[in-house]
Amino acid sequence: MDGRPTRRDPRNAAAAPGRPANRPKPLNKYQAAAARRKNDGVSPDSPSPVARRTSTGMLTMRGAAIATQAKAKDAGRGIAKWFGLVNYHEMNAMQRDYIHRKVEQRGMAPVIGAQPTHTTRNGFLQRQNAAMVQKALKMAESSDDDDDDETEITIASNQFTRSVDEGVAHYLKIRNEERQKDVKPGWLGGELNRDRGSVRQYRTVGATKPRRRKHSHIRDATMVKAQLQAMPTFYPWFINGITSLQLMIGLLMFAHAQTSGRFAELGLAPTKLENCDIDAIGACPDDFLGAPELINRTIDQNWSWGPDPRYLLEYGSKFSLCMRDDTSLRLVAARVRAEQCIVNAAIDSTVGYRCDEATPGDVGERGFACCRTAASSAAGLRAGMTSFDECAVYNQTVPTSWTEGDVCDDSSGSSGDFIVIRPCCSNLDNTCEMLTEAQCNFKSGVWHTDKLLCADVSCVLSNCKFTEYNWDEPKPNPTFRNEPLDPDQWWRFFSPLLIHAGVGQLVLVMCVQYYAGKAVETQAGFLRTFLIYIISGVGGYVLSGIFSPQTVSTGADPAVYGLLGVMMVELFQAWQIVPDAVTQLVKLLVIIGASLLVGTFPFVDNWSHVGGFFFGVVSGIVFLPYITFGKWDARRKRLLLVLCIPSLVVMIIVSWLTFYLIQNTEVCTWCHYLNCVPYTDDFCTSY
Repeated sequence: MDGRPTRRDPRNAAAAPGRPANRPKPLNKYQAAAARRKNDGVSPDSPSPVARRTSTGMLTMRGAAIATQAKAKDAGRGIAKWFGLVNYHEMNAMQRDYIHRKVEQRGMAPVIGAQPTHTTRNGFLQRQNAAMVQKALKMAESSDDDDDDETEITIASNQFTRSVDEGVAHYLKIRNEERQKDVKPGWLGGELNRDRGSVRQYRTVGATKPRRRKHSHIRDATMVKAQLQAMPTFYPWFINGITSLQLMIGLLMFAHAQTSGRFAELGLAPTKLENCDIDAIGACPDDFLGAPELINRTIDQNWSWGPDPRYLLEYGSKFSLCMRDDTSLRLVAARVRAEQCIVNAAIDSTVGYRCDEATPGDVGERGFACCRTAASSAAGLRAGMTSFDECAVYNQTVPTSWTEGDVCDDSSGSSGDFIVIRPCCSNLDNTCEMLTEAQCNFKSGVWHTDKLLCADVSCVLSNCKFTEYNWDEPKPNPTFRNEPLDPDQWWRFFSPLLIHAGVGQLVLVMCVQYYAGKAVETQAGFLRTFLIYIISGVGGYVLSGIFSPQTVSTGADPAVYGLLGVMMVELFQAWQIVPDAVTQLVKLLVIIGASLLVGTFPFVDNWSHVGGFFFGVVSGIVFLPYITFGKWDARRKRLLLVLCIPSLVVMIIVSWLTFYLIQNTEVCTWCHYLNCVPYTDDFCTSY
């Protein structure tokens, strides 16, 4: 029509007279496949059977993977919830719900222009909801405990906007302008940007001045309530289990000690001195010459009505001499070897050690030698290894002989000496005395029938055996026979947590443990409570081993003190919501003070109490879940958590190194009063 050639439709070529029809173009393989599917009644746009099978398989595999992942997450949540390691997705959901409810209140949602059309409504609402949530999150993060600035942003416009991007950009611009005018609090409560030009201009406009009000406690209360609702409550499996086990072990031990005659006398002091009655016939044991000798002995006492300390030591009580290569023990052993040396003794001699040039005494009167009585004397033929001065004392009564470097003949034949004095281990502190068998039995000691000198006997070997079967008994040192060979009974840090010194201690500890442990585990869960219990108990006994190494102590006291420390941490962290918090604090302090008073009695170590309490406080801050009351409270608690994690590691490392390597307790001259107060003259004789 306009002079240009028109394009003919190939489908109408046959209708045009006088012109040949255009030949159709050949179809490629994809078009041919689509044509075949069309002839078969399948839509050309539908995928091929291979593609459908592949797509179906991929969807099936993806669905199975998603289902498996969901099941794994549910199983992990169940295990974590049982152990106390729950995630906080419930609390996060409550916080998001709270934020949505907060921004939907009147005056909180920004209004931009008029209502959008139905074609852009969904996209606009999505962007508007995202903006509202973002603003609410910013407001929640910027809230503090002093004041709260909440500005109602309402932007009205008579001009209708159809572009969503243009409307959102306009809203963001206005929002940023308003935020720049906010007066935000400083670190110490001041106002950082008070002197900014935008702020001064903002103050001059009275109509647009934001409304300032006090901090909204409704929001904080809602968030605290959400956190409390999100915290799970656990059943006290660990506390019930460990309490039942300790009660069962205690009853079995007390029954066995009572039937075997190992119960100690009831008394407040650990020991009491008792002299034999010299006027009573057979009351005092015979001495070296066979005559009765006035001698005293120590009687073990137990304030809580329980076994004697040797029995407690056999069943796993804490005793540092059995747990490490003790420096003080080695010094005492070296002094005994120097005092009981033998002049010109052989290097490989099994009796005593060779005297050196620094041995005190005149020539012919040095060291120890065999003291023999004359066969014609009233005492008969008796012998024993003594010093020259001791044999001279016996010579005032009956004739005796003593030759420097002479060793008594311990053979069983007729040519052997009748040896009546031998080493006797009568105390728990590796004290050895040369006594007769009657004197050693009177002191309830161990008389070594195969030794002649205390320089060849280590009392730690007999004291540190486990049960009467001598399990894990320390080995003797082949070089210095009166020292043990690297005692390493480390398990004595854990075993005292299961045994107790008596019925009284068992009842008191179980009551406090159930009261404190149940309160802790219902909030912390099984795993956290287990870690706090073990760290506090072991840490308390490590500190006890440092400051009172030769004290036999046992019981779950340090672990219980750790639980009390955790309760104090929980009280201070939730002080704002604890009803009558002052009364709860006073009650907790009374329990701690009463336990410290009981710790001044024997077999109850106050050093373990102090160590368990401090380890429990730090462990409670690390492991105990907590709630926050605003931005600054959350920052303070996070900072405290960050500081306490390395502090706990440092406390554990330093205490172990001090126990095994340093072993210096002389830096504190008054520390023994913390462990034992001398209520009587002989109350602290063993401390």
